[in-house]
Amino acid sequence: MTGCPVKEFDIVPYRPTTSPLENHHGVLDIWMAKNVPEYGGKYPKNSPTIALSKDAHDATKSTYRDWLREKTGKPVGGKIDWNNISNREMHKLTEKMFDSANVPQVNRGAYYRALNQYLYSGSFDPVKF
Repeated sequence: MTGCPVKEFDIVPYRPTTSPLENHHGVLDIWMAKNVPEYGGKYPKNSPTIALSKDAHDATKSTYRDWLREKTGKPVGGKIDWNNISNREMHKLTEKMFDSANVPQVNRGAYYRALNQYLYSGSFDPVKF
């Protein structure tokens, strides 16, 4: 990854940041931290993310707030028991957020492969498109 600028929809580690792009955890970090011990807690620096423009990342946040409003009646500050959110529901929310950010299918597949690689080995190979 060194020497090549990060482009929107590249699969990159959470840190370092990729300004002006924003690193989005496709599967919500809080859900992973609560449900997948191999993930390594909240905000692991080397966890895979997808680089998004600010507008695309804002779209994912809006989708999340809509989901939160459906679950709790509040778009912000609603309490979720993340242990009771199923894998299927989290995948559906992840895909809705990807849809709202117009993430191409090939990049989604690369993100999911990187996440699986990270969960099994503790690291992943960043993907540049």
